[in-house]
Parts: sequence; structure tokens; C-alpha cells
Amino acid sequence: MRRPKYQAWHKREQKMYEVTTLLMGFEGKDLVRVKGKSVHEELWVGDDVELREYIGHLDVHSKEIHEGDILLLGYGDGSWYTGAPVVVKYGLHYVGFDSDAASSGPALGFYFSPYPYDEGWNDEPVGVGENFSWKSPVEIIGNVWENSDLLKEQAK
Repeated sequence: MRRPKYQAWHKREQKMYEVTTLLMGFEGKDLVRVKGKSVHEELWVGDDVELREYIGHLDVHSKEIHEGDILLLGYGDGSWYTGAPVVVKYGLHYVGFDSDAASSGPALGFYFSPYPYDEGWNDEPVGVGENFSWKSPVEIIGNVWENSDLLKEQAK
């Protein structure tokens, strides 16, 4: 089992921090200590701070993939999908029938949005289908906090 890792996006400072300590339910809130801040300066998760979890996979450059990252998807043959990039999200979603975790109902976990497996669950198919697996290459091109313009460009 992997150890959970997090990063914290500070909205007011517009800066991403590596979380060194996460105290859940401390005085009724979640508290994080981060690299780059003084030991005495702690951040409360909530209005100004959002957490993003490492999903347990690396991209083609050995960078850790986190919730909120914007990815380009590749195929097993080394070619790249030329459609819209996807965002890594966490929550309840339908698993594609070509997935290792195929099911007929919803699953809780990390997924792509727009979802690359169009089995009638998604209004916006992107056509990756059964050619994608975590053995296929993925590349982080940004994240939704620092690079939201990447998603706006694709929506045009």
C-alpha cells in the first residue's frame, strides 16, 4: 500500500506547496504543514487552501501525477492522442467497460474528465477507448490552478 502524498494550492498566494504533514480533524478542520513555509506558519484547508492527492502514477518524465493535473494521453504504440487533454479528478464515476476495473455501476476513485471511455456515460466523448491503460504514456502539461488556460484553449 502506498503512503498518501499531497500538495496544497494556496488560492490567495497563487502558489503550490508540497505538504509535509496533514492533520485531519484538528480543531474541527484539516491543517497542513508545507515545505517553503515556516514551521510556525500552518495552512488550514478550506477557503484559501485546496489539497490535491498523488494518484500513485508517474508521467513519461517521472513526475508524480496529482488530482487536478492536466494530461496528454498516449497509446501503447508510442503515439499520442490528438484530442483534448484530460483532467485527473477524484470522486464517483462510471468505469469504462474496457477498463481493468470494469463494472456496471459507479466506482469511487481517480478518473479522467472528460472521461476518455465513451460507453454512454459521458456527454463529451474523446475517443481514446480501449487503447489506453496506465502502461500507456501520459504527460503532465499543467494543472487546473496554474494552467486553466490550457483547458480554455481546447474548448474553442
